[in-house]
Amino acid sequence: MAPCTKNTSVKYFGAYTEVCNNPDFLDHLKYDDQNEAMWTFDQGRSMFIYDNELALCRKLCMVKANHTSLRYGIAVFDLDYEDSSNQCSKQNKFPGGFSRLQTLRKVLDYFKGFTSAQQKEGCFHLVPSQ
Repeated sequence: MAPCTKNTSVKYFGAYTEVCNNPDFLDHLKYDDQNEAMWTFDQGRSMFIYDNELALCRKLCMVKANHTSLRYGIAVFDLDYEDSSNQCSKQNKFPGGFSRLQTLRKVLDYFKGFTSAQQKEGCFHLVPSQ
């Protein structure tokens, strides 16, 4: 297996709003259940991996279920990469902009009463899977 290489001729992208309506990426958009992440690629062999609402919710709920006695806070970085204007409305799980931030708010609110690992399934259902 060859190591990954960086193609410096390709402009990087970091916001999922740059790929969410691009047919080259939409044709290959998948949710990876094993890694709890979205991924896609285009014919130019550019790959984009990100956490959508479901991935964020599931990852946070699994951690909380394993450590229910800990207090949690969440920091959000690079907010300028968030979908503020709902450009990705077909993929977003919640209406309006900042759908992933809405997810974090729902998860944090749920965490206030999350005291038992058995509550994990309820936490998972904070975000619709489809």
